[in-house]
Amino acid sequence: MRRERLAVRQRPSDEAYKGSEASDQPGVTDLELYNWTTGSADDYLNTKWIAVYEGVFRSNATLRLLHRVRAEKPGEIDNATAQSIEGEAKFLRAHYHFEGMRMWGRFRITSKTTLRISS
Repeated sequence: MRRERLAVRQRPSDEAYKGSEASDQPGVTDLELYNWTTGSADDYLNTKWIAVYEGVFRSNATLRLLHRVRAEKPGEIDNATAQSIEGEAKFLRAHYHFEGMRMWGRFRITSKTTLRISS
């Protein structure tokens, strides 16, 4: 994830350079050069956007499934395991929200399972 933050925030401002060859991560190279005509910079940012929302979606889906299993089959998952799953899912959801806010500033906070984003 650190690589993406560098790509969006620091590379275009000359604070960091991708290095390597131009064929390595062409979307990042296009961001560095302010080249918006090839489409690979847009593809790079769109892929990041989808990945962040997919992470939020999966975290919320895990929480929803956990609560459903606990309600329908109370003895299926013990309390310690359920607390661990819930904590990990909430942590990941917070991580993806934070990542979205770092990348784009205003980022919609989603705490419910919503429709999946199709690519």
